[in-house]
Amino acid sequence: MPKLPRWASFVLLPVAAACDGAAYYGIRGVLFVFLLEAGQDPESIGVMLAAAGIVSLIATAVAGGLAIAVGPWVGGALGAAAMALGALALCVMPPETAGLGVLLVSAGHGALRVSVLGAAARAFADFRTEQLRNVVFLGIYGATNLAAALSGAATELTAELAFLCATAFAMGAGAVLAGLGGAVLATREDAEPEEEAPKREGHSHLLVIGGVLLLSALPWITYQGGFGVLSELIREAPGGVSGHRWLFALNPMVVAGVCALLAGVAVVLHVTKVRVPNLVAIGVGFVFVSAGLVTLLGADSIEDGVVLPAVILMSVGEVLVGPLLLSRIAGDLPKRFPTLALAAFFLLSQGPLTLLNAASVLEGADRAIAWVGVLSAGVIGVAFAAAAFPLQRWLAPQTETPAEF
Repeated sequence: MPKLPRWASFVLLPVAAACDGAAYYGIRGVLFVFLLEAGQDPESIGVMLAAAGIVSLIATAVAGGLAIAVGPWVGGALGAAAMALGALALCVMPPETAGLGVLLVSAGHGALRVSVLGAAARAFADFRTEQLRNVVFLGIYGATNLAAALSGAATELTAELAFLCATAFAMGAGAVLAGLGGAVLATREDAEPEEEAPKREGHSHLLVIGGVLLLSALPWITYQGGFGVLSELIREAPGGVSGHRWLFALNPMVVAGVCALLAGVAVVLHVTKVRVPNLVAIGVGFVFVSAGLVTLLGADSIEDGVVLPAVILMSVGEVLVGPLLLSRIAGDLPKRFPTLALAAFFLLSQGPLTLLNAASVLEGADRAIAWVGVLSAGVIGVAFAAAAFPLQRWLAPQTETPAEF
C-alpha cells in the first residue's frame, strides 16, 4: 500500500469505526421503543431483529468476497450507503416500512464493520509490522466501544432525530472508506516498491492462522453468556435496569480505556523491536475472561461485591482477545484475503450467537452458556499462551523489524 494512505489509516479508520458504531448503536438505542410506539408487537419485532442479524452476516460474507476483487474500500462504502439509506428510511418513511430500514441498516453495518478492519489489515499486512497493525485494530475496537457507550445519549432524542444523526454518521464513515480507497488508487503509481517480507518455509503459518480462527470461535461465542447472567442479576435487583444502568456503560468505557493503553504499549514494542507474540496476549485475555465469568457466576445478587471485579476482568480480557485476535487472524495473508478471513471469524462466532440468543429465553440457558465459556476460554487461553513462542517461528521468521516512524 502507498505510504500516505497507510499512515492516514491510523487516524481515519478509527474515525470510520466510531461513525459506524455511533450510527448503529444510536439506532439500536431507540429502535425498540420506536417500533412499539408504531404499533408493532414484541414478537414481530423479535422476528424482524433476528432476520436483521442474518442479513448482517450475509452482508459480512459478501463484503469479504468482494474485497478479493476490489479491496475492502468498495464494500465498506457500499455498506455505509446502505446504512445511511436505512437510517433515512426509518426517519422519513411510514412506520409500516420500518422492516426495510432495519434490514438496510443491519446489512450496511455488517459490510462496513468487516471492511474497516480489512482495510487496517491490508495497510499493515507484513508480519514485521504486526504491532502497528495491532495499534490500528485497538484504535478501531476502542472507538467502536466508545461510540457504543456514548450512544445512550440517543435515547434522549426523538427517534426521528436519532435516525437523522445516524444517517450523517453513516455517510461520514462511507466518505472515509471511499477517500482511503481513492488515495490508494491515486498514489499507487508513485509508490516506492515495498521490500518483500522474508520468505517462510511452506505454508505452516496459514495453518496456524486457520487453527487460531477455529479454536477461538467457541470461547468468544460463550463469552456473551456472561452478559446474559449480568442482565439476569440486574432484572432481579430492586430498581431493575433503571437503577443499574451504569453497569451496562462500564464495559465499553473500560474497553475503550484499555485499548488506548495497549495501543501505546504496541507502539513501544514496535519501536524497540521487542517481539511479544499476539498469541501470548490472546491467551492471557482468554484466561481473564474465564476468571471474570466464574467470578460473576458466583454472585448471588447484583449487590454482591464480586460483580464489579468480574465485569472489569471480563472487559480487560475482551480487549486482550478481541482486537488482537482479529489482528492475528487477518495478519500475514495476501492482500486480497484479510477481509475474507475476518468475515469468516464473524460468521463462525456470531452465526451461532443468533441461535444462542433465541435459546437464552430458556431458564438457566445464560448460565449454562457462561459455564461453557469458563471451561473453553480457560483451556484454550492456556493452550494459546503455551504455544505462542513455539509457533512464532512459523508466524514470524527471524528478521529485523523495520521502524517505520
